[in-house]
Amino acid sequence: MRPTLLALALLVTSACGGGAANRAADIAGIVTSVGGRADGVTVLVESDPSTPSTGSKASVAVTSGTKITRRAQGGDVAATARELTPGVMVEVWFDGPAAMSYPIQAKALAVVIVR
Repeated sequence: MRPTLLALALLVTSACGGGAANRAADIAGIVTSVGGRADGVTVLVESDPSTPSTGSKASVAVTSGTKITRRAQGGDVAATARELTPGVMVEVWFDGPAAMSYPIQAKALAVVIVR
């Protein structure tokens, strides 16, 4: 019985993929600014930067615990926070609760650089 439970636990853990792969991104948009922080960077992601006071916007903390990848033809490949520059299009999954301010403030679980 125990091997079955262990196998089930491993299957559930691998299927979740850190929580990002099994749900839609919390925000998708363009990085419009990047600022330093002690444990990484903070990026402002805007769904439509041409509308300064409307649209989805999130100030996202990207830390050493954030999984950063870049979308490639054969599948996502590892990337770094240095690639998060203004103008880059990203999808972001939040890690835990988000402050419902404007813009939303959250910590990133995963960031995928789309282009």
